[in-house]
Amino acid sequence: AWVNGEVTRAHLAYQDMNEEDLHLAVDRVEPWNDRIEQWSMLLQAETETTRYLRGPGWALSQLDTSVARTREERRNLGAWSAYLALYRTLLNTILGNFTASGQILSKLPSANVFVQFEKVRLALYSEHWPRALLLVQQIGVAGLSQRQLIDRSLMAAISAWKCNMQDEAYEALRQAGARIRSCNLSMMLRSVPFEALEGVTQAAKDAGVCDLSELVAAVPVPARGVSREQLTRTEQLTLEMMVSHSTLSEAAEDLNVSPATVKRHRLA
Repeated sequence: AWVNGEVTRAHLAYQDMNEEDLHLAVDRVEPWNDRIEQWSMLLQAETETTRYLRGPGWALSQLDTSVARTREERRNLGAWSAYLALYRTLLNTILGNFTASGQILSKLPSANVFVQFEKVRLALYSEHWPRALLLVQQIGVAGLSQRQLIDRSLMAAISAWKCNMQDEAYEALRQAGARIRSCNLSMMLRSVPFEALEGVTQAAKDAGVCDLSELVAAVPVPARGVSREQLTRTEQLTLEMMVSHSTLSEAAEDLNVSPATVKRHRLA
C-alpha cells in the first residue's frame, strides 16, 4: 500500500508538472525497485515528465534505455511487457514513427481496449480522420476509466471536426472539458495532435458551446503532439531504395521509374 501511494505521488507529479514530487517518490521507492511489481508505473511517470519537459524523442530514448537495463536485471519484463509496449506505441505515434507503432500493435490482442485506443491515436496522428472517427465510435464507454473517457471524447471531437461533423465534434469536446475540470486531468490534452485540438477548441468557443482555450494553451510546448501525413506505399518503397542504392538513377532503375519520379517522391 505504501509503494502504491508513492506510485500515485509520481503520477500526480507529471499531471501537476511537479518535478520535486516525482523525485521524492522515485527516491523513496528506489531501495526496493528491483523487488516490486510497480516499477513500470514509476518508469512511465519518469518518462512522461521527460516528455512534457523535453519532448517525446527524449522520452522514448529514456524509456528504451530503462527497459533494456531492467531486462538485464530482471531477465524479463513479465506481465508488464504489454503495458510498456503500449506506452512505447504512444511515444512512437507522437514522434511520427507510424511503422514502428503499427508493428507493435500488430502483435497485441486487437480486442484489448488499450490497443483500440492506440489504433485511434495512430489514425489521428497520421491524419486518417475518417478511420480515426470510425475506430473511436467502435469503443464502448462501459467500463472505461475517467482518463479513457476523456481520451475517447478528445479523439472523437478532433476526428469528427476534421470530417466536417461540427455538432458531434463540439458535443464530444464539451464532454471532455467537463470531465477534465471535474477530475483535474488536464494532462490528457497532451495525448492528441495539438494543432487539431487547438482548431476544434477555437471553433467550439466561437460557437458558444464550451471554452477550453485556457487549458489547451497551457499544454507545455514540448508536449504538443504534431500530426503528420503518412507516406504512401510507393513513397515508402522509394525511400527504402534510396537508402540501399548509391545514386537516384540506380534506385529509379530498380523501381522501373524515371529519376524525376524518384526526386518527386523524395520531396514528399
